[in-house]
Amino acid sequence: MKDNRMKDALEAIARRGVPEDTNLWPNISAALTPSPLSSPKGAPKARGKWDERKSPMTTLRTRPLVALLIALLILLVLSGVVYALGRSLGYIPGLGLVDQNVPMRVLAEPVSQTRGGITITVKDAILNSDMTTLVLTVENIPLDKLSHPADAQCRQFAELRLPDGTLLQVEAGTQGGRNELGTFDGRFKYAPLPANVNDATLLIPCIQDAAPGVLPEKWKLPLHFIPAPPDMTMMPVIEITPSPAVQNPLSITKVIDAGDSYILTGEFNPPVPSQAVDDWSSAGIIKLSDANGQEIAYDLPQDLDLPSPQSPKADVWSMKFSKGFAPPLHITYSNLYTLHVPSQETVELDFDAGPNPQDGQTWQLNKEIQLAGHTFTLVSIRVSQKNFYSFDFTSSDNKISSVDIEIPGGHSLNGGGQDTCGCIQPPPISWGESLGYTELPKGKLKVILSNLWIYGETKDWTLDWQP
Repeated sequence: MKDNRMKDALEAIARRGVPEDTNLWPNISAALTPSPLSSPKGAPKARGKWDERKSPMTTLRTRPLVALLIALLILLVLSGVVYALGRSLGYIPGLGLVDQNVPMRVLAEPVSQTRGGITITVKDAILNSDMTTLVLTVENIPLDKLSHPADAQCRQFAELRLPDGTLLQVEAGTQGGRNELGTFDGRFKYAPLPANVNDATLLIPCIQDAAPGVLPEKWKLPLHFIPAPPDMTMMPVIEITPSPAVQNPLSITKVIDAGDSYILTGEFNPPVPSQAVDDWSSAGIIKLSDANGQEIAYDLPQDLDLPSPQSPKADVWSMKFSKGFAPPLHITYSNLYTLHVPSQETVELDFDAGPNPQDGQTWQLNKEIQLAGHTFTLVSIRVSQKNFYSFDFTSSDNKISSVDIEIPGGHSLNGGGQDTCGCIQPPPISWGESLGYTELPKGKLKVILSNLWIYGETKDWTLDWQP
């Protein structure tokens, strides 16, 4: 599947909300109604206490904590969620989520190094028994020195070397895109350091996307860690478990008050599509609006690692948005299904690329193709980015999402990505698929088309959230 094409399609269809209300009070009221106490017939009295019966109100007056918990329970059930009161998660801006109940260490001070005009700074770090997280910035990268995406380029990640020589590899992380000043931020996670190890060296083999030998390589930044100060800025995280009584696939799982903004994390568990297919997938986009219908802009938090979804088909999402809106927040998730057409049918085409295909070279084919009951046209094949064959399609069937392409004998680097997309627009639509190679296949080639995917039904799911 092509995620960008899915997103474009969803943007075209996201338009409405379907509020859902559930009145749970009758069940709560019945459950909280006290039943009269009675002793088993003929049972002996135990220590003279069997007949001491306290009314529920007496119990609440003498045990205010019980009263508070019952009131909280009523409120939570009425809201349709259950809040986790166990592990205490905290949020540190830039570093993400941490467990506040375990000892933590931080970077003693930022560490910078400049070589060839490029500056790398390890800005912050957090260490506990679960992980080691580093936040760094790379500045002043000369954009003209970076290699073409299809050429040889640095794809090695930084390692963390301990005093005994142990090397820790990156286990997870995010890296922001470079801006016009040649700067990007990175956040990388490693295995936890032993409790008695407070020093390490960050080894950066090369600048990401740079060709070998063009920019400074083999960076070494010494890091020293100290116990986290007791007044370290940390924001509480409210963990939420959706109530089974609420039949909504859209849910919120975490809430963070980040000062001037809120961060929400949630999950969407798509129902099975109504169409009978052998395989399917779904994707969605989220729109936020306030009580007045005003759309609210949001960002994707780069310092949060999204948890694994409850099911393979589920989508986990996170968003950060400013305060000051008119509550409640109206969350709309526009979900679009893509369906695999159940067919083993394939179509084979002959294609002569010649002895030396060049970047930008195009072969006009205009070949009509019938596959799995759908008709579309392979308009052209062209060489793009030096090492890619790009296939341009058009169709009067505006439901086609993608088709698999194979050139036997070639060592493909990827499954392709679209160049253009019709995305549920009035026909005829156009879309593209690409195959990248370490070395382009040449001469007379065979192209095999199979596994057609089409767009299925769409639906908007909504959820209201009150700060």
